[in-house]
Amino acid sequence: MNASVLHPPNNWHLSDAVIGNVVQRARATPDLTRFSIAPSRLRTAEPQEPLQVRAWKKPRLTEVVQVGKAEPEPRSKVETTVNEKNTNSGNVASLIALGKESLREARRQNQRRYRKKQHDNMVSLEQETNKLQLQIEQLEQRRRAISPTVRGDDCYWSVVVEYFRLFKLGLMEQPSTQQLPSNATPAKDISSAQLNLLWSKLAQDVALNEGRGVDAVIYSWRRASFWFQDFRLELEDLHKEGANALVAVTKTSFTITERTLRNVFPGIWDDRESEAGYALVNKLLGQRIVMRGTTFFEWDPTRSLVSSLIAQSDLLTPVLRLLGCLKDVERVFGKAIISPDFHWTSSS
Repeated sequence: MNASVLHPPNNWHLSDAVIGNVVQRARATPDLTRFSIAPSRLRTAEPQEPLQVRAWKKPRLTEVVQVGKAEPEPRSKVETTVNEKNTNSGNVASLIALGKESLREARRQNQRRYRKKQHDNMVSLEQETNKLQLQIEQLEQRRRAISPTVRGDDCYWSVVVEYFRLFKLGLMEQPSTQQLPSNATPAKDISSAQLNLLWSKLAQDVALNEGRGVDAVIYSWRRASFWFQDFRLELEDLHKEGANALVAVTKTSFTITERTLRNVFPGIWDDRESEAGYALVNKLLGQRIVMRGTTFFEWDPTRSLVSSLIAQSDLLTPVLRLLGCLKDVERVFGKAIISPDFHWTSSS
């Protein structure tokens, strides 16, 4: 039994009886050396690197991996995993929907803010337009007043316009004493331009609200300018009335001070120690009065002079607005030297 075919790897497990029953082949093993191969069919093999043969090592028991069939997971665990996946999917979908809704709400809010801003801009533009329109009308009235249709050195239009231009702030020079001087008015206390206009364009017997003459006009202006602080007279409109008359629409403003209360409203000033008088003084002191009024100019064409100058203003309305009670208004004007229509009383 020299042939390797009859020597299996596990020959030590076979008994001698089994081996002895095996019959040896009668046919001899073919001799491979008798076969020849033509040199032309041989390929010249390219030189290859020698193979490196690693020594075989017996695997350790710790490195042996046992491969077997995995045991199936319990059904409850699988169902729990599926439920968790479904829950997570539902939460993700809810978050996506919530995000989309938030974006839509943000867009709606932006649109509302944009529309509100546009509306506010429109309202603001309308208000500004109305203000500009009112200013245009006022400037147009002043333009008509300053630029009358009839011109000339002796024209009563130009005389009236010049009168308001020179006396818009009252008398230009005030007396330095605390007490107002008598009716006699020295020329040095008045601006030369104002004085020249009064003596050259007003008749010597010009009619006023109280009295006659140029001196009465000067005295009236001195009281108003001296007793009313920051006096201002503005011409807002001027129009013709009749053949030889002009009507000027005016706005008069001034500030009430202690001098005003002491000289013009002596009744409440003397009663300032009482509770009622003290309350009235506090309500009026330091307030800015704005009055609307008219001034009537009558022109004498034969002499080319102003023959009548009658002015009135609504002092009652702003005082009533400050006091809020007609009874208090009556107390204020009870002993005043000026009337509610801004006329100096005869007692003054």
